[in-house]
Amino acid sequence: GRPGRELSVTRFAHELDLSGEQDRELDAILGEVQEETQALSRALRAAHERGRERVTAILSPEQSKKLDGLLADERQKRSEQELQKSLAAYQRILQLSPEQSDSMKKLLGESRRKRRDGFKAGGDHEAMKAAWRQQREEQNLAVQKLLKPDQYARYVDLTELER
Repeated sequence: GRPGRELSVTRFAHELDLSGEQDRELDAILGEVQEETQALSRALRAAHERGRERVTAILSPEQSKKLDGLLADERQKRSEQELQKSLAAYQRILQLSPEQSDSMKKLLGESRRKRRDGFKAGGDHEAMKAAWRQQREEQNLAVQKLLKPDQYARYVDLTELER
């Protein structure tokens, strides 16, 4: 399991005063849900890829190249919108200064680029997860240097909720 999930589950299990049996059942349920979610995610990616292949098959080479560009533009636009949404939330919740906001935007953008590049590279799922964990740890260290201690504590709480 993920370290963030275990921390949250441990905290909730403690606060709910779960029995040992309930705690074991909770772990089993969360493990099953994670496996199902991963399987659905893989199935969704495969369905998208099959659809893309079918569409590409009916296009001319010029149209296919144009489609690639349009899709890349759309992904970039969506990524930028997600980055802005995250940054706005961090600005509001952490009360970032303008300098902190600028640095946070650069840091989040770079982190997203690294994750995207790692995903494009493909490979072993467990190796990708390990690389993402490493990248997240690096991001957290950079964020910790950027924020005041109370801001960083709130940031950690927020990112734990996102997982």
